[in-house]
Amino acid sequence: ENIEHILYPSKERNIYDIFGRKYRVYADDFIKRYYQPVHKAVAKGNKLKNDFRNRVKKLGLTHEESVLTQYLLEGKIDEYKQYIKVKKINLSQKQNAKIDRAVVEFRNIYNEIFSMINEAEIRNGIEPTEFRQNYAPHFSDNLSNHIIARVLNKAGFKITRSDEIPTSISGITEINKPKRQWFKHLQRRIGDKTIVDAVRGFDQYIDTAVDVITLTDSIQRFRQLEDAIRYKHTDQGMQNVIEKIRNNKTLSYLQKQKKIDEIFENNTSNIERLTNLDGGNMGMRNFVTALRRYTDSLAGKKSRGDRSIEDDIGREIYQISKQTQNRVAADMVAGNIATWLTNFIPLTQATGEIDLPNLFRGMRDTIKAYGNDDGFVAGSAFLTNRRGSKYLLQTNLQKVGGFLGTPMEFIDHFVADSIVRGRTYQNIDKGLDYDASIDEADAFAASLMADRSKGAMPEIFERQNPITKLFTMFQIEANNQLRYIGKDIYRRLGDYGGQAVATALASIFTTGYIYNNFYQMLTGRRSAFDPMGTRNCPYC
Repeated sequence: ENIEHILYPSKERNIYDIFGRKYRVYADDFIKRYYQPVHKAVAKGNKLKNDFRNRVKKLGLTHEESVLTQYLLEGKIDEYKQYIKVKKINLSQKQNAKIDRAVVEFRNIYNEIFSMINEAEIRNGIEPTEFRQNYAPHFSDNLSNHIIARVLNKAGFKITRSDEIPTSISGITEINKPKRQWFKHLQRRIGDKTIVDAVRGFDQYIDTAVDVITLTDSIQRFRQLEDAIRYKHTDQGMQNVIEKIRNNKTLSYLQKQKKIDEIFENNTSNIERLTNLDGGNMGMRNFVTALRRYTDSLAGKKSRGDRSIEDDIGREIYQISKQTQNRVAADMVAGNIATWLTNFIPLTQATGEIDLPNLFRGMRDTIKAYGNDDGFVAGSAFLTNRRGSKYLLQTNLQKVGGFLGTPMEFIDHFVADSIVRGRTYQNIDKGLDYDASIDEADAFAASLMADRSKGAMPEIFERQNPITKLFTMFQIEANNQLRYIGKDIYRRLGDYGGQAVATALASIFTTGYIYNNFYQMLTGRRSAFDPMGTRNCPYC
C-alpha cells in the first residue's frame, strides 16, 4: 500500500483495502480482534473519567476548600494551618466536615486508580508502579515566557509548555517504543514544587491515568502483532537468535522484549536486503510501519510529521501555534449557525443504508431519551466516545466557547444517536443479536460521520503541527464523506448487485439535494455532497 493509503483513510478502511474483497471475512476478523477493542477501551475510559469526575464534582469544593483538601491529602498540617491564617479563613463545622469527606474521597479515588494501573501493568508484563502513601498529583501551569505567548495569555488564552521533556532524554525519544501511555505522574517525584489545588490536580491527572488503565492492553496487542509480522519476514538466522532470547529463562519479560526490539531496529535480514536490491516484493513493510505509527499514537507519542515541524520552528513556537490554532478553530465553529446546520448532513446520507421507518424510529427514541434515559448511549462505544469527558475546571474563554457551541453539540448528538439507533433496529430486524447489532451500528456510524475519538482518526488528521493543520482543519468529515460514498457503500452492498448500490446512492443524492435546497435558502450556499444540485449550479 502507498503512503496515501496509510495517511488518509481510517484504519478499518486500510484493512479492507489490504485484504481485498476476496478475503473480506478475514478483514472483518482482524478489525474485531485489533481495532474494535481500541474503540471499546476508549469508551470504557470515557466512562471511567466521567464517573471519577462526577465523584469529585459532587464534593462541591470551593477553591479555598480545594487548597486545604490537598494540604491534608499530603499530610501537610503546618501548611494547612498557615494557609488558613494567611487567608484569614474561618471554617465552619460544616466546612470542616466537607473537607474531611473530600480528603477521604480523593484518597479512595487515587487508591482505586493506582490499583487499576497496577493491574494493567502486571497483566501486560510491565513492572508495577510503587505505591505512594498520601498521594496527590503535583503540577504547575508552566506558562510560556515567550513574548507572543505572554500577549495571548493576557487575552485569555493559556499557552503552556505542557510537553517539555528533560534534557537527559531530549532528542532521543523518537526511537523509543513505549509499552503504555507515557504518564508523568508515574515517574519518581523530584522536588516538592506544585500549585496546591486538589480539584485542578485531579483534573489534569485523570485523563492520562485512565488511558494507562484502558489502553495498555491494546498497545501491547499491537506491539506483539508488529513483532510477529517482523519475525515472519526475517531470515532463519535472525529467527533463531530471537528464539534463543525468548527461551532465555535468566531474562525478564521486559529484558527479552528490549533485546528483540534492538534486533528489529538495528538489523535488516539478508532476505530483505536481497529483495531490496532485486526490486522484489518487500513483504509488508508499509503495513508494519503503519502499525508502528498507530501504536505509538495510542501510547501518546508525537507523530514523525509533528516532530519534524517542531525541530524546524522550535518547541516553544510549535506549542504557541498549536494551542492557539486549536482554540481559534473551536471558536470559529462554536457560534456559527451555518456550521451547526451542517451537522444534519449525515442524516441525509444515512438514508442510503438505513430504511426510513427505522431511521425515524431512531430519531423518535432519541428525543424520548432526553426525558427518560434508556441507557442506549452508554451501551454504544461510538456514542460514548462522541461525548467524551470534559474538564471540571475551565478558563473563561473555554466556558464562552463551550456555551456558544452547545447548539452544535446538541445537533451532533441528536444525529449520531438517531443513526446508531436506526441502524441497530435494522440489524435486529435482520436477525442479529443486540450486541452484534450495536457493534455493527457503531462501525457504520463511524464510517458515515467520521469518528474523532482516540485511535479512530486517519493518521494525517491526528497531526497537531500548524503546517499540516492549515490543510486538514475541518476536513476530516469531507474526507470521510467522499470515502464513504466512493468505497464503503460498494463494500457493504456490492454483493447484493449494482442495483442495491445504485438505489443507496440515489437515496443519498436525493435527500442531499432536498437538504441543500433548504440550506441554500438559509445561508446562500450548498454544503452536502449533491451531484443533482451541482448539475444546475456548478459553482454553488
